[in-house]
Formats: sequence, structure tokens, C-alpha cells
Amino acid sequence: MEADINTDSTPRQSPMETDLPFIGPQVPQEQNHEVEEQHKIETETLNDNKQEENIESKGSELEEGIDQADEKLPEIKTFTCNFNLKPKEIAIAKREFNKIPENFLKGCKWAPDGLCILTASNDSYLRLFNSPQQLYGTSDDEETPVEMASVVAIEDGDMIYDYAWYPCMSSADPQTCCFATTSRRCPVHLYDAFDGHLRASYRSYDNVDEMTSVYSINFNAEGEKLICGLNQQINVFDIAKPGRQYSSIKTAKKSVGQKGIISCIANCPQQPKLFAAGSYSTSTAIYCENTLSAQMMFEGQVGGITHLLFSNDGYYLFAGGRKDPEIICWDIRVGGIVYCLKRRVETNQRMFFDLDPSGRYLISGNHNQAVSIWDLKSAPKDVQNEAILIPLAVHKLHDDVINGISIHPSLPIVATGSGERKFPFPYEYDSDESEANVKGGEEIFDNSLKLWRWTVT
Repeated sequence: MEADINTDSTPRQSPMETDLPFIGPQVPQEQNHEVEEQHKIETETLNDNKQEENIESKGSELEEGIDQADEKLPEIKTFTCNFNLKPKEIAIAKREFNKIPENFLKGCKWAPDGLCILTASNDSYLRLFNSPQQLYGTSDDEETPVEMASVVAIEDGDMIYDYAWYPCMSSADPQTCCFATTSRRCPVHLYDAFDGHLRASYRSYDNVDEMTSVYSINFNAEGEKLICGLNQQINVFDIAKPGRQYSSIKTAKKSVGQKGIISCIANCPQQPKLFAAGSYSTSTAIYCENTLSAQMMFEGQVGGITHLLFSNDGYYLFAGGRKDPEIICWDIRVGGIVYCLKRRVETNQRMFFDLDPSGRYLISGNHNQAVSIWDLKSAPKDVQNEAILIPLAVHKLHDDVINGISIHPSLPIVATGSGERKFPFPYEYDSDESEANVKGGEEIFDNSLKLWRWTVT
């Protein structure tokens, strides 16, 4: 596909947009000498390791490329949890979400350093919660979960579509502590995670030069670009250049390609220049950031795609849709379905799922108030000529739909968010009685964020 490049030389910017959103960490001058010596030692060690690896390396070019990408990734602390046991609830945030009716959550996402967690809710607020001290305890005594309060609350104008953390975020470097969000009839905003002030705005325009909404966002793996999904279009911004300067990818031309609204975006962990995009037209495509073109496309989902996630090795892509009871595992090397994971999704609500740091276990929420856990190393079963992976365990954790799942990057902790839009039950009137008889009972509301700890084996 050809890329349409927007090169407007007179961008319209507000005063807030003139500030650069991110500048790399600066090394103090008095530390330069020590840093150079340390860098020299690390370089010599790295070169020795590379020579040993080159002697033992075998396999295809794709496998070699992924091995090289592994060298750049930091070591991830892994742990083995007993998922057959129900996790212990250690913290909850409920009061803030129950101040107004129908203030259900729209997922939750741990910060890359694991020190805080970000949520979005139906009241168009983004709330940031610090990790409670109970997170780092090991006691199994029965205690009442601590009530969390947000440290930052940001109203983002209108209904929030999507939000994403800056991938290189570290609380030790305040310049990297930021996240992006997109909402209806608003530009993409980049907010500071410490005090919530607006760092920058990124605007997309249509063919008649009117600002258009962005439906999904994500940073690239290196944190240099901001990828935005629109209707049959993907815009790529340089985060250091806020405003309206972006490169465009037309995902469909003359009914050929990936049609519909680009609803979610995921990065390949081992190939930083590749990313996947899902659309409400039930299709998923892999794009290359360098060529601004599609590399392959998958179709087979029942409902529109609402969430995508790559496996840790980058070989597999998990896709889930709205009103779709399946999470499909795609093998991007051959473009085929490996197996399906069954869950309950009964509405158009976005239902998140996540992988543990080891990449072996996948956890998803359901409409039956429970989470399902799958062991991805187990063998799927043949059910009516379809490969189905049976859940390892299912646990009821909320009193409402669990739409948000986010696993802590270094601890056996999982965050869950719940709630959905409620509609009143129909009333039936009896001619012999003056009062109405309600069918179906009373509605149960559980709009909350909870933190759970699994038992480590």
C-alpha cells in the first residue's frame, strides 16, 4: 500500500503543544568519566557474549533476528503461581467510582515499572492509583482489603476511547512518566503522570481539513512514535513533534485491505518495527512502521476486534472481539489459527486479557463475574473439529462483568476492573394488583478496581 504523508507546513498549535513531551535522560557532567568506563566494560563483555552466541547460533533468519532482539530486552522477573487457588484480595478502589450511577470502568493498566496503575471510567475521568504497601507484603493472614484513593484524576473532555502508557516509563526519571489518551471529538492528549498536566496534543484531520476522532492508540516499542487508529486509516506521530504533522497509512482502498474503524493496536515485542491493528470489521493486519504498509491480514473473528496481544516470543497473536466468545491464537509465521480460548462476552464492551511475565499463562475477564486462566503450554482438545484450549482455572472475583485485566510486571499481582452499562428491567403489571411486579430481580452494580495476590509455589 502507498503511504499518504501529511506535510502541512503551517500547523495550528496551542501554547501547550510547543513543549516537547519527552527528552531523553541527561547524564550529569561529573559522571561522564565513570559512565564512559562502565560503558567500555559493558561493551567488551557484550562483544564476548556475542562471539560465543554466533558460534552456537543455528536456525532461520527469523529466529536469528528474534534472538538478537532478546539481547536488548532486560531480564524479566518470573514466578510460578498456583492458579488453581483463588487469589487473595489485598486492595480495592470503589468509592470514587460509585459517586455517580453507571460509572463503570473501561479497563486498567499497570505502569511499565509497576509502581502505579491507570484506569478509565464512564465519567470520562482517568485515575491514577499508587501501589499500596500491601502489595509488597507476604502475609497470608485474613485482612480487610485496603481502600485506595486516586492520586491524580484527569477529565479528558468526552467519552474515553483508549489510553496507553509510555513504554519506557520509569518513576526514577520524571520525563518518562506520561501516558496518552484519546476521546470522542478531542485530539490525542499526552498527560504527565505526576501532576496530570497536559504535555502535548496530537491532531488528526480528514479530507476536508476537519479534526477527526482517534479510536485507538499505542506507542511503538521504542517509545518514539505514537500510532493512532482511525476509520480505515492509521496515523503515526513523532511524539517529539506535537500538532498535526503525521504519516498516514490507508488501510483500505477501493474495498481492498483492512476495512472499518481501527479499534486496537499491539506491538510485536521481538520486532519493534512491526505492529498489529484490529478493526471492527473483524479483520486483523500486521503493519511495518518503516514501509507504512500491511504485511499480512487475518480474518475469522466473529465480532469486531477489541483487544490484541502478542506472545512474548512474537510468534503468536491473540485476538478477542465484541460479542465474540473466542480469543483466537494466530501463528503469524504461517497465518493460521493455532487454537481458540473460550470465554463469555455478551456485549460490545471491550474485554481485556493479559499474559503473565513468563508468557505461559493468559488471563481474561468474563461476563459471568469470573476470570479464566489458560496454560498456553498445555495441549488443546479437539471439540467438533476445532482446537480448543481448556481453561486451567476459573475464579469469581467480582459481582459484575470483569472487563479489565492487567498483570503486574514483576509481582504475582493482578488488577481487575469491573462494571458495565445497565438497562432497567421490564415491568409487568398484574390487573389484580396496583403495584408492578418486577421480572428478573434487582440489578447488582460493582464498579470497582481490585488488586489480587496469587500464591507463589
